[in-house]
Amino acid sequence: MNVPNLINELAIQKIKLILNQQNETVQNKTAINEDMLIDLVMSGDTEKAQKSLDKLQLRYPIKTHCSLKKNEEYMAIAIVTLLSRSVLEAGVSAKDSCRLSDNFLTQIAQSEDINTIREVQKRSIIAFTQLVQMAKERFASNTYVDNCKKDIAINILKKISLADVAKDVGVEETYLARLFKESEGITVVHYIHKEKIKIAKNLLKYSDRPISEISYYLSFTSQSYFGKVFKELTGMTPKDYRKQNQISDKKG
Repeated sequence: MNVPNLINELAIQKIKLILNQQNETVQNKTAINEDMLIDLVMSGDTEKAQKSLDKLQLRYPIKTHCSLKKNEEYMAIAIVTLLSRSVLEAGVSAKDSCRLSDNFLTQIAQSEDINTIREVQKRSIIAFTQLVQMAKERFASNTYVDNCKKDIAINILKKISLADVAKDVGVEETYLARLFKESEGITVVHYIHKEKIKIAKNLLKYSDRPISEISYYLSFTSQSYFGKVFKELTGMTPKDYRKQNQISDKKG
């Protein structure tokens, strides 16, 4: 190999080395920023995400055979794909994640310039953060409802009010009432009555306890009120229910 060719070869190798080093630096920074982005989205804090977008400078290694627009497109696609998988760990459904991902991938593909792609990318980050926020709210509401049911089960023989349950669960009364109705389709008081009447039906069916005693045992304010609630939920009076369903232990 002659000297000029050798010099050219060395120059090319040096350029490749510099590009590789630059790409490695970009990859390392990108990995750090990716972790920061995932943490941000997984927090479910949309306000914080909005404020932090400009600080997150995700830059993937440039593909020298691609245009700058195409590189930006690849990066946006990578981010949307990354977030669509990450949010599943926060309880976001695969259906919701895929729907959002498809929406933004379509917008990226239809973008005509780099600035539009970047705007789509920012909107995707906020949108995925909102999905996580909603998933966390659903989890919290389900937890309150579950704790509400547990508290009612523990205190089922006592006189229970919505205020009592809300205090035990540690949440505001009207908020618990709304969450419970949205989750179960009935009010907390209706649920309490249903659970009490389940016990009453068993006592009427399998025991000879007087109806007045059953009413008192379940902490109804009066026998007449017990009878009213029982009929509303079963379609018959306690006396009629016992007559039709009581199982006698007497042998004929």
